Amino acid sequence: LASHLIERYNVQPGDIVMQCVQRSADMVIGTLSILKAHATYCALNPDHPTERHTMLIEDTRTRFVLCHDDTYS
Repeated sequence: LASHLIERYNVQPGDIVMQCVQRSADMVIGTLSILKAHATYCALNPDHPTERHTMLIEDTRTRFVLCHDDTYS
């Protein structure tokens, strides 16, 4: 996943990558991959409303959000 973030999405050291997933092995994989890409990890709580997510994404000016397909089902 770290290689995918770097090669496909051009994640650079210092970029903020947000992750919005329930606690799981996938969350650990995502967190470690973000850190391995030398990016800054920022968690989004999937239980919070979409408006809060939007505000945090805009405030941090992140370009990347990792989430499960079923996070917003």
